Amino acid sequence: MIDSMSTGTLHQVPVVGQSMMPLIRYGDSITLVLNEKHPIVVGEIITFWQEYAYTTHRVVQVGHEQLRTKGDSTLQVDTPIRVEQVLGKVSTVFRAGSKLPMAKIPAFYRFAQARASLLQATVNEKFSTQSPLLVRVVRTLCSIFLSGTNQMLWWLFAEENSLS
Repeated sequence: MIDSMSTGTLHQVPVVGQSMMPLIRYGDSITLVLNEKHPIVVGEIITFWQEYAYTTHRVVQVGHEQLRTKGDSTLQVDTPIRVEQVLGKVSTVFRAGSKLPMAKIPAFYRFAQARASLLQATVNEKFSTQSPLLVRVVRTLCSIFLSGTNQMLWWLFAEENSLS
């Protein structure tokens, strides 16, 4: 099983959810670098065990021994996880004959995506009853930003997958 693989190894797994759309879609596959010893930073996409299943989401906050994550297309931040729950970092996304290596995406893009995603969740949580219009405006702007940058990242950095 995945848990028994050694540190630093690569493991390709299919994507079965939609919470990271449009960067990672249902039917794509991802390559994980398992149990990498490098620190986890805001903006990286990780796979972790929580409650009953593996989840792949973007890191939006890093604290001492805890991480906060969120799917790009979800409205709420996930329950905090411990660093020990992290299986690995997504290193590559594969889709229809193309691959998107995460290492090619500049850190500021990943950071900006994480901050937009966190802003969207925070405004949704704090203002949903007092100001539904503000929530809709922020949600729409963040969705446009996330969708646009994710599409742009595929356009700028995707490579032909020679293994297809």
